[in-house]
Parts: sequence; C-alpha cells; structure tokens
Amino acid sequence: MYIIEDESFNGIMGGEYCQVITAKKAKPDISVRKLYNYQFNFFSYQGFRKFYRKHLEPFIDGIKMVEDNSFIGKFIRWITNEKRQ
Repeated sequence: MYIIEDESFNGIMGGEYCQVITAKKAKPDISVRKLYNYQFNFFSYQGFRKFYRKHLEPFIDGIKMVEDNSFIGKFIRWITNEKRQ
C-alpha cells in the first residue's frame, strides 16, 4: 500500500485531477467526454482523452479517497509526520 498526498499526486500527474477521480468513483459508467469537463489542464478533448486512457484509467480503480478531517485521514497524517521526524 502506498499513500500519496494530494500535492505529490498533482506533481506526478502534472495537474489536479481530484474532480475527475471523484466523478468517476461516483458514477463508474461516466463517459470520458463528461470527465473532460471536470478538469482544467487540457484545452482539447482529444488531448485529455489520450492522457486519461494512458495515465489515469489504468489505476483509477485503485485510488481510495480519504478526507483530511476524518479519523483515518488524521491518523495517516500523524503517522507520516512521525516518520519524517
């Protein structure tokens, strides 16, 4: 299991795709065309579609969202801060 913070994920993926992932999790059968409207990095649908199919789609089902203010979120933050010290 790997845990990656939002800022690090954004750096790896070259942008913020939280809304795309949230929309896909909420409605698994949503089209890529509709997901395009949840992002702001790509100006063309074709560019986003290629990026989505190559980089996001292969592992999007393995992503688990944890709210920062939830018990688990606070616990993970505490553990990662302890490891850094």
